[in-house]
Amino acid sequence: MNRFQKTKKDKSILYRLVLPLVAFAIIIAIFLQGTGNMQQNSLHQQHEALENALRKSIVHSYATEGFYPPSLDFIKERYKLTYNQDLFYVDYQPRGQNIMPEITIIQRGGDARD
Repeated sequence: MNRFQKTKKDKSILYRLVLPLVAFAIIIAIFLQGTGNMQQNSLHQQHEALENALRKSIVHSYATEGFYPPSLDFIKERYKLTYNQDLFYVDYQPRGQNIMPEITIIQRGGDARD
């Protein structure tokens, strides 16, 4: 055998096929994890924005009209509150004209694409 002659090394199937597939799978997994985190952050921000808008509308109603809104529909009509009803369920429990109502916002099953 000639020492100076370049020999072509026989790469096994491990290096030619399996390692690139494993690297590709890892990259896809990282990408999917990142998009999942972004979606969760977005849902959390939407939830907080809805809660803040509801509270501001309730307080504004009490300050300007002298009573808390009697229903969620009252807030939607009078203060033009809109939200994704397929994504969030709002439970609005009035306690009286001079007692702050109880608000519960529940994210419905599934995600924003449902």
